[in-house]
Amino acid sequence: MYAKNPSLRAALLLVPLFLISVWLKPVLVLGWALVYLAAVWTLAWKRAAERPWSLPLIPLAFLLHHLIYALGLGCGWLEGLLQGPGRLRRRLGRPGHS
Repeated sequence: MYAKNPSLRAALLLVPLFLISVWLKPVLVLGWALVYLAAVWTLAWKRAAERPWSLPLIPLAFLLHHLIYALGLGCGWLEGLLQGPGRLRRRLGRPGHS
């Protein structure tokens, strides 16, 4: 389901790039924050035009959405790693073979 999602592919490229660049040069956090903010406002501009009072809330809402989503994905991956693929397949109702 996720393999065909271009947003996931972008995230899989951007997250390691973000982590490596911040590890090598911590001051880049500010630059990444500005890029994220610009992307959020660009994507949400139409809605914000309809409700101008929501503009200051949009970056926080997007950030919380992405953090919670990433936490859920991470917990799912961790569960799969710790419980093994066989148990995960049974839980998802899939056949026991690879």
